[in-house]
Amino acid sequence: MQTTRPIMTASSRRPWPRGLRFPIATFWAAAFAVLCLGLGAPPAVAKDQGSLGDIQLVRLEGGKVKLSELAGKPVLLDLWATWCIPCRQQREILDQMADTIEQRGVEVFAVNIGEEEALVKTSLSQEPSQFPVLLDESQVLSSKLKVHGLPTLVLLRADGTLAATSAGVTEHDALLALLDRVAAPAAK
Repeated sequence: MQTTRPIMTASSRRPWPRGLRFPIATFWAAAFAVLCLGLGAPPAVAKDQGSLGDIQLVRLEGGKVKLSELAGKPVLLDLWATWCIPCRQQREILDQMADTIEQRGVEVFAVNIGEEEALVKTSLSQEPSQFPVLLDESQVLSSKLKVHGLPTLVLLRADGTLAATSAGVTEHDALLALLDRVAAPAAK
């Protein structure tokens, strides 16, 4: 003899106690905002993780580059993905500040995290990047840096060591403060 379970209907489920409905909904809404949109927190000073020079990334135009090959001047890495809407906002801010960044002697690379080349090319055909694009398909860089969300900016000193990271959308003033950690101020 087979036993059947009663069908659960909306009216037969126990609702959350009235006093917990709003706090639980607020918690999940806040958690979603932090994960998806970032908080635009001020740049964090990175713990000394040594050089990232042994990490090799693929250039979208072809070829490979080791981060050690970029030594000689400060480098700003913009970690992004095609699905990430805040990453588009970060790219717009970087595009607007391209002249300021260049005047400070910082080289910028857009580093796509974990996506295939064909998908990245399709996305960039619709919304091009002003900066050279590198691919981290196997997520080696993001794993080493323990990146937990996108967009993330990573600032490397001229010697190739990690200077700072900034998770979430980094606005104009915070980006200038980040650049001031390693770059000479713009010529007056």
